[in-house]
Amino acid sequence: MSKLSITQAWNESADYIGRHGGALFTVALAFLMVPGLLFQLAGPAEGDPRPGLWMLLLPVVVVLAIAGNLTLSTLALGREAVVGKAIGHAFRRTLPLLGATLLVGLVGFALLIVMVIASGVDLNHADPMALAASGRFRALVFVFFLIAWVVSARLAMVNPAAAAEPLGPIAILKRSWILTGRAFWRLLALIGLLLILFFVIAIVLKVALGSLVFLALGAPQPGNLPTVVLLLLTGIVNAGLAVCVVTLFARIYVQLAGDSPIKGT
Repeated sequence: MSKLSITQAWNESADYIGRHGGALFTVALAFLMVPGLLFQLAGPAEGDPRPGLWMLLLPVVVVLAIAGNLTLSTLALGREAVVGKAIGHAFRRTLPLLGATLLVGLVGFALLIVMVIASGVDLNHADPMALAASGRFRALVFVFFLIAWVVSARLAMVNPAAAAEPLGPIAILKRSWILTGRAFWRLLALIGLLLILFFVIAIVLKVALGSLVFLALGAPQPGNLPTVVLLLLTGIVNAGLAVCVVTLFARIYVQLAGDSPIKGT
């Protein structure tokens, strides 16, 4: 296992995106942006948790998102040069990655339940405003965030490992845990920087795009044109970010796994 160079991975990612950005962005739009947009438009109104037909879209959106990320990883790893073949490979690897994702989600949920019980925080009867102001609740959220941040660094190679290797759900998680062992601190710092970057971008998008849409089309309301345009523009930006991040982590995987560099033009 060679020493990880984030700079090398970034340079390789920028070069690959520069040569194949159109195909990558098209995949991100088709598998991530469009299904997400449709789900948001069909979803329940804010503050309305009642079940509806939108619930049927949720598993479809999740599966397409996993397949889309696997397609991007497959292309960035150089496993396939043709988008159609990469999509076919991604769908064949979707079920194992879905299983790994569900395992992580179940463990995380169980951990959260244990932490809530241990902290004595009452989530059922507490006033939302008073709960948010509670020092105990804030400490609970902070500790859970730290745990999630650390675990995310060890599971950062789950997506590229699932795309590159014929592994089952548990083996995918183990493979990522092993690969990230020596590069843990660099990956932890990278993920921290990405979280800060995404937070800043989210604020900029909300302020800048929200203001532009408001000035051009009026105030966004549930289901109206300004809302659709705002969701569309935000989705396009998020699709571009997904291309960059997935490609970057795929190139990091190549270094950690000792795989061959990208071939072709």
